[in-house]
Amino acid sequence: MNQILAAGTRVTVQYKGQQVQGQITAKSTDWAADVWLLGMPETITVKLPWDKVEKNEYRCFIVEETTDLVTITEVEPRNSHPMNWSGSRETTREGAWAFAQARGKNTVFVGRDGSRKELGRVFDPRAFERAAYHGYVAYGHSMSDGYYAPIDFEAWVESLRKFPEHELNHQNDVPESVKAALPLYQQALASVGL
Repeated sequence: MNQILAAGTRVTVQYKGQQVQGQITAKSTDWAADVWLLGMPETITVKLPWDKVEKNEYRCFIVEETTDLVTITEVEPRNSHPMNWSGSRETTREGAWAFAQARGKNTVFVGRDGSRKELGRVFDPRAFERAAYHGYVAYGHSMSDGYYAPIDFEAWVESLRKFPEHELNHQNDVPESVKAALPLYQQALASVGL
C-alpha cells in the first residue's frame, strides 16, 4: 500500500486529463484519498486511490551572509507552497539566487548532502534594482496609514540610474549589504553606456 498522507497535505492529481493541485481532506481513508481540488470555480472533492496521488514538495534554501560571502544551503523540502512561508528563514531557489545576485559577493552553494560548490562572485544589476525597489516600497508601507501606491518599478529604476545615492539613502529601507553593491551596479551601468 502507498503512503497515506495527512489532512492538509498539498498534492498533484490527474483530473479530466489535466494535472491539478489539490489538498488532502480529513475524509480520506486507508484505501482512498479524498482530495479537494484547488483553483476550480466551484468546490470539487474527488476520491482517488493513494497510488494516483503525488505529494508536492518545494525545494527550500537558507541564505546566510557574512561580510564577503553569501552561503546558500539547501534544506529539507517543504510541502506547503512558498507563498505560505512568511516569517520563515526558508526561501525558494529563485529567492536565494536573487539575494546573492543583488549583493555581488562570492557565493557558495551547500547541497543537502553537504557538498559545497564555489560559485564565485555573482552580480546581476536587475536583481540589485529589485532589492533596492523592495526597500523603497517597504519604507513607503512603513510610513503610510495603509493607503500607499508606490511608483512603477521601471519609473523608479530610471530615477535610481540617474541618482543612485539619493534613491538608496532617502526614504528607503534597503539592507546595507545591498547598498554596499552600489559600485558594482554603477560599473555595470557604465559598461553598457547607461
